[in-house]
Amino acid sequence: MTPLPPPRRPKPTSATQRQRGWLLGCALAMLCMLLLAGEHLAARFHVADADFCGLIEGWGCRETIQHPWATVLDLPVAVWAVSLYAVLIQLGPATWHRRTNRRNALLLLAALCAGTLAFLFLMERDFTDPCPLCLGAHACHLFLAGIALAALRAARQPAAPPAILATRKPALAPSLLVLLAGMMAANAGSRADLERSLAGQLADPALIGPLADRAGDRYFPERIDQIIAGRQSAPNRLTIIGSLSCRHCRALLAEVRSLPGDALRETAIAFMPYPLAAACNPAAAQAGLPAHRQRCRLAAATNRAQSGAGFWPWFEQVNSAPGRTLRGMNDKAFAQPDGQSQLAAQIAAANAIPVVRIPLLLWNGQPLPGILARLPLADLISHLIDVQRSGQKTVPEDCDC
Repeated sequence: MTPLPPPRRPKPTSATQRQRGWLLGCALAMLCMLLLAGEHLAARFHVADADFCGLIEGWGCRETIQHPWATVLDLPVAVWAVSLYAVLIQLGPATWHRRTNRRNALLLLAALCAGTLAFLFLMERDFTDPCPLCLGAHACHLFLAGIALAALRAARQPAAPPAILATRKPALAPSLLVLLAGMMAANAGSRADLERSLAGQLADPALIGPLADRAGDRYFPERIDQIIAGRQSAPNRLTIIGSLSCRHCRALLAEVRSLPGDALRETAIAFMPYPLAAACNPAAAQAGLPAHRQRCRLAAATNRAQSGAGFWPWFEQVNSAPGRTLRGMNDKAFAQPDGQSQLAAQIAAANAIPVVRIPLLLWNGQPLPGILARLPLADLISHLIDVQRSGQKTVPEDCDC
């Protein structure tokens, strides 16, 4: 008697394949956003570096973490996205025989696709470097949209779903609530630590006191055209060393435009470009940073703007669309006479300080502690001027000489 052939495994139906693809797309998107949320959480534990971009690129250099739209209600957008994926996993096409499930799934998917379009616009306009985790999650959104279109074209009543999917109601996983609570607690703790550290820096006479000693002043050798605010003959000089590709540097420069007249009467403010790019900065090359040739071109273009049409029109152009402007840089600035040599001289002078992270502030040629850059610029200048004046009172008021 001829033995019967082993039974063949039934081929998965198109509805099953769509359900599996839906689960795979949600899982991959959730993984990308969980990793991004982890970066946000780690950045909040490294609060001392959050407002700077350094030669050893730290958390302050992550544009997806530092962008103003990266946080909603004091929590990263990645956390809210993970919450949506947890719901979408349980609203796959296998559950769409229920009209409510189908409607909710399509509404959530539409919101995610709208977020994808918004992200692509922001990345093209603002980001100077791509975000692989973000691109991976948004690619999953488009994949899920394709599955949804295929499911809508199929039969209106798909096969009955497995019991585990049919009976479970959409709900947030408890682990997500733990993640939310942990990030909120970490954020509150990091802010408290920052305030205590800043207060200690301002009250430390050993750190701030030497700034009042005018005998030790040495004006950093900026060019006259690098003064962007205040009078050249002002008694004090505040030098900002940074790059227009750095979000924190642009935010600090935006504060310069709103400084009160009293601060500008006693302080001249200069800006010196310092690109974090191995293509033109030996310190960046030694630290292992990428070439970033566009950043070198941006620094050279900034020098040309300062010596030509003026700094602030160029700053407004870059600040309105930093990513788009950076990608549009060409070698025209380097083609100008002494373009490369001028930038090389600036970088060499800055590396002699040395520069570890930007923005770096110099008060009358002396580097300020980095944490002071977190103060509002008007308050910082006022405090430094007060320290300067207090150090000049070397003769007692009741002296008859």
